[in-house]
Amino acid sequence: MKKKLLTRLLCMVMAAGLLGGCGSKVADPDQGEKTPSENQGEEASEPADEEPYEVVMAYFAMGNYADAEAVSQEMSKITKEKINVTVKLMPMDVVSFVEQMTLMLSGDEKLDTLLISQNFNMSSQVAQGQLVDITELVETYCPDAVEVIGAENLEGCKVNGVLYGLPPTKEYGVEYGAVMRKDLVEKYNIDLDSIKTWEDLGDVFAVIKENEPEVYPLVSFDSATSIGEMILGSDYDLLQDKMGVVKLGDQNKTVVNLFETPEYEETLRLVREWYQNGYVYQDITTTQETGSSLMAAGKAFAWLANMKPGYAEQESKNSGVELVQVNLSEPVACTQDVAALQMGIARNCQNVEKTLAFLNLLYTDADLMNLLTNGIEGQHYVLND
Repeated sequence: MKKKLLTRLLCMVMAAGLLGGCGSKVADPDQGEKTPSENQGEEASEPADEEPYEVVMAYFAMGNYADAEAVSQEMSKITKEKINVTVKLMPMDVVSFVEQMTLMLSGDEKLDTLLISQNFNMSSQVAQGQLVDITELVETYCPDAVEVIGAENLEGCKVNGVLYGLPPTKEYGVEYGAVMRKDLVEKYNIDLDSIKTWEDLGDVFAVIKENEPEVYPLVSFDSATSIGEMILGSDYDLLQDKMGVVKLGDQNKTVVNLFETPEYEETLRLVREWYQNGYVYQDITTTQETGSSLMAAGKAFAWLANMKPGYAEQESKNSGVELVQVNLSEPVACTQDVAALQMGIARNCQNVEKTLAFLNLLYTDADLMNLLTNGIEGQHYVLND
């Protein structure tokens, strides 16, 4: 299946919220109004001459999203019929996403729902009142999403007891490790089975540095993900903010200061050793390049990641370079694995109920979600029996 659109992250873009202060009056259930879930497909519940509401969805993408307008139109055919909504997808590159969201949320530009993450200014957005508190509203106005996601997973997304977004329906378990270029692994007869610890990676990086001077042995996945974070994630639930953490296996779930733990000190020493040895991309703290783009340019050998089965195949498609993966941790499911990416409702939203109805529909309409994740059949992909 060939994908020319959007990004793998769009498998995650399902969330909703509702608040009177967003410019939309919340219907009183006691007055006979139905929830968006109940209204789906019932044209008689709205005036026949009511104009469709356009839902603007903003997110960052890592692939080719030039055809987003065409996909928006196809999605709108479904949503207009079922909930009298049209869709405008607003993808943008990951480098400019935070800046663009800051500008949009600070102004009055139309924006209904957006991708939110602690890695992309969510704390600041919450502090400035730019996201809608949906804690008391999801059960009533987004029941299909709640059922699919699971109430226990929603708990993991709360910030100080408040829910601002809904997470994806996906695998939540991960294994920490590394992905590497398959051609160089084979060229230098690197035995992947012999790599058992993070420290073992140093010998591999040394081989690449010595024999491939134009290739950086180790880069980061993106500018928001540090090498140390990936190593520490195999020992701690980083709880999204990556400061107060819980040791994996701690039945008491005691939150401790990450910077005071022995694992943090050991990780810093290891990463600094790699850096001093020339294994780490020298501009790693300032570059806006992603691991995928550096890999595609032939400048990178490996990056560390929290992975799932098939991760190497997924990233091979994204980078255009065949990769292999080495798992260095036991499978775990932590807070950040559930809550790392969510869809929230912007304060700019002009019709929250319609936006909620659209997002709720994504959890139940396979055709709608297939358009969002894969594009238009025959144009962006071909099904092979």
